[in-house]
Amino acid sequence: MVIFCACAATWILVWNQLYRSSTNVYLDFYSVGEPPIVWNAKTDILVWLKGFGTWILLFTNMVPISLLVSLEIVKFTQALFIGWDWQIYSVEKDMPTKV
Repeated sequence: MVIFCACAATWILVWNQLYRSSTNVYLDFYSVGEPPIVWNAKTDILVWLKGFGTWILLFTNMVPISLLVSLEIVKFTQALFIGWDWQIYSVEKDMPTKV
């Protein structure tokens, strides 16, 4: 997730360099006023950190969802293997395993 967020934050810097002349004040990556015309390391570092934090907040919802999907797939696969195991058999009930 950190790698994805770092790549996305870097893309924000690239996007701002490509479209610096257009007005995208609704993103509010730069402070009050127009985006700087010349390259400023301090401003770009702050923009990168703000973008990184934004992407972290957006991606944190994806990790639990993907974990839930992965857990359900693992449970389903384990149930298949338990159902296929012919050694799990109840002699008293004369019944194989049901999952």
